Amino acid sequence: MWFLLALSALFFSANGASPTTVSVYYESLCPYCIDFIRDQLAPAYYKIGDKIKVDLIPFGNGDVDEVNGKLIFICQHGESECYANRIQACALDLGVGNSGIEFALCAMSSSNPSSEEILKQCAIDHKIDWDQIENCYQSKKADDLLMEYANRTISVSPPILGTPAIALDNHYMETLTDIAQMSLQETIEFLQSGGTCYWCKSKKCN
Repeated sequence: MWFLLALSALFFSANGASPTTVSVYYESLCPYCIDFIRDQLAPAYYKIGDKIKVDLIPFGNGDVDEVNGKLIFICQHGESECYANRIQACALDLGVGNSGIEFALCAMSSSNPSSEEILKQCAIDHKIDWDQIENCYQSKKADDLLMEYANRTISVSPPILGTPAIALDNHYMETLTDIAQMSLQETIEFLQSGGTCYWCKSKKCN
């Protein structure tokens, strides 16, 4: 397939000794983010979970302002997206084991990632206490989590131009994002099929 040829041009070889960290910089109501997480990330996670470690960063094209000492988060798709980003940040922090990741995958694979009813059901399904999520949502803890995600997002090099942006083992390239958006599972399996360093000439993101 053509994407394997493209990957061959990007990487020397792959290291399959440990799971590949798949970092996804996204925002909860971005249609492209929803499509990627629902159609690529969630299926790959449930099919080859032993080969990947999922790292979710729900901030995307957001912005942060400070008014009278209080952080104000501004989201590309409005207040509903800010609500959903904040809820996911809290669930990711509160989840035990993989439950926070699975909560986010549940929300993003649903018909409406900002629906309180759907988010509550995702919390039940993945055994995260909804009251704890709500308490986090209304607290400074949520501000701190989102600020951490904002800092991670703006520190990526080269800068992220759109969402979703996908980094593998903390390495981000636009070309790799384009390939992974269409064939994530195949990309991971290809990268893990060799035996030596494949990041030798690429840049790391923080």
